[in-house]
Amino acid sequence: MKCQFEKLILICKQDEVHIDFSPEVNYFWGQISAGKSSIVRLIDYCLGGQLERTPAISQELLSVELKAIMADNKVSFQREAQNSNKVQVTWVNVDGDRTNLLVPITSSRRGNPIYGEDIYTLSDLILYFFGVSPFKVHISRRIGAERLATLSFRDILWYCYLKQEYLDSSFFRLERPPHMYKSRYAFMFIIGFYSEKLSELEKKLSELRNEFYNKSEEFEKIKNFLEPFGYTNVYEIDNEITDLNKQLVNIKSQLDILKSDYVIDTNFADELRVKILNIDKKIEEHELVCVDIENKLKEQDALLNELLISQDKIDRLEYAKNVLDDVPYAFCPACGKKIMNKKSDLICYLCNRKYDDEKVEISLDKEIIKRDVYNRIDELQESIQRLNESLSTQNKILKSYKIEKESVDNELDYAIKEYDSRYLNNSRILERNMAKHEEKIVNLNRIRKLPMAISKNEKHLQLLKIQENDLQKNIKYEKTILEEAKNRIMELEYKFLESLLRVEVPGINEEDIIIMNQNTWMPEVLPLRNESLKWNFLNAGSAGKKTLFNVCYALSIHYIAKEYDLNLPTFLIIDTPMKNIGEDVNREIFEAFYKYFYELAEGPLKGTQFIIIDKEYFPPDTRDVDVKSRYMTPDDDEHPPLIPYYRGP
Repeated sequence: MKCQFEKLILICKQDEVHIDFSPEVNYFWGQISAGKSSIVRLIDYCLGGQLERTPAISQELLSVELKAIMADNKVSFQREAQNSNKVQVTWVNVDGDRTNLLVPITSSRRGNPIYGEDIYTLSDLILYFFGVSPFKVHISRRIGAERLATLSFRDILWYCYLKQEYLDSSFFRLERPPHMYKSRYAFMFIIGFYSEKLSELEKKLSELRNEFYNKSEEFEKIKNFLEPFGYTNVYEIDNEITDLNKQLVNIKSQLDILKSDYVIDTNFADELRVKILNIDKKIEEHELVCVDIENKLKEQDALLNELLISQDKIDRLEYAKNVLDDVPYAFCPACGKKIMNKKSDLICYLCNRKYDDEKVEISLDKEIIKRDVYNRIDELQESIQRLNESLSTQNKILKSYKIEKESVDNELDYAIKEYDSRYLNNSRILERNMAKHEEKIVNLNRIRKLPMAISKNEKHLQLLKIQENDLQKNIKYEKTILEEAKNRIMELEYKFLESLLRVEVPGINEEDIIIMNQNTWMPEVLPLRNESLKWNFLNAGSAGKKTLFNVCYALSIHYIAKEYDLNLPTFLIIDTPMKNIGEDVNREIFEAFYKYFYELAEGPLKGTQFIIIDKEYFPPDTRDVDVKSRYMTPDDDEHPPLIPYYRGP
């Protein structure tokens, strides 16, 4: 995985900072708070990592760009400073084709890929530059809870970027799930002990084991459910269903007989029903007569009222005539105008009409009308009285019929209830038994499927077991093909011990050996070959010893990767290899480490790009190594900090 960083460009508020990298060794050293570690953090930030927000970065940085060569691609990564979750990636391939893409750092992988068929994230795209396809690895080994995760470029980067904050601990995170599993697979992938075919086989084995686990649980549940009922096979259930069907036919027959007998036995109520119908007809007839009488009463009452009003009007008219007759009017009662003297006794001095015999005739007509009204009133009163008597008679007859109907209804209800109670009791018992049998038959038909499922499950589990054995054989065979990786692991063990000895790490002797624990893939030191005294990252002792242990391990992996052209990017960033180690107190270790480092850089690791961040500079003894060194201070203009114009905390 050829990878080389060419330039880092910082777009700041007041300036644009360019940092050119040597293809071999880049050495940034000097005082604290000068931005040395921020250089490599910004490289990591462009590759999808997190950025520590120092005051200078927070206040001044707008965006950052990293130019690099990855395999045959010239790539530019641009990312905004304000926690952008996407990176603008521009690359030119070997054919000169230029592509520009805004790439998310993380993705759920549920939508469409952003590029190609399986590229969803920035890590996927970087692996694509190196010609590697993302593949799944296990991050849990517990059966029934196995999980898969994509092995990404960020996982491989653990072996290429030794962060200062993790340098005195297990920076490979081999002790922390799920990073533990991914780090192991990253190591296996790098060393060549893991292939995509092996990954696919293990994925199938994981799915098969999960299926076997789930089917076994289902199988046990079915068996535990059937055991209390005593059903061990399908034939026993079928026999019981047959017996229940026979009993059900018998119950239905009894119910049919009971229903037919009920129809015959209930004829005794027909006479009462006919009698009730006749009474209902009579009640209806008399109710119609009552309604007719009530309507006539209403009409005659209205007519009587009108005649009484007319009688009253005639009486008032006669009274007014007697009072006003022969009254001498001085003024007109209509308009109030004074009346002139009479012209003649034969002419009305009010209306100027001549007197004649009409007045007498009117008086006679009034008497006749008055007598007619009185007679008519008497007749209507007599008619109303007769109608009321008739209505009273009809109501009495109607009431008697209703009493009779109620009596017959009660008689019918009592007779039917007495019979129905016996019928319903018998029919309900039969229907209840029939429902129980039908429900039991339905349940047995459902349960019948369970023994069949057990038999089918047993065969399926046997088949899964055979498939599991076949997959394990294929995995074993695939691992034998990768047997060469075991030789590389042995060489890594030897090279790691050599590097610890060359750097003069305390507590390491030539009689010691190092073994790679193939369960955890942790390198373990066996003092004097005594396994009971073995130690590793976690119990290396002092923080300075842990730092050297980690740095030497990383150098050893890059050594093996370069020798065998393995899947590891050809760069190594070490942020403060002398962390927790005093250059004055431990001068021998300081010098021994850098002598060994330059020896690797100009020899076996020639072509690997190194970026070193440290407190003090140790120059090489030879000019065969291209070293770009930069001394940095927080406030010296001759040796400015990362952002040259910034002066602050």
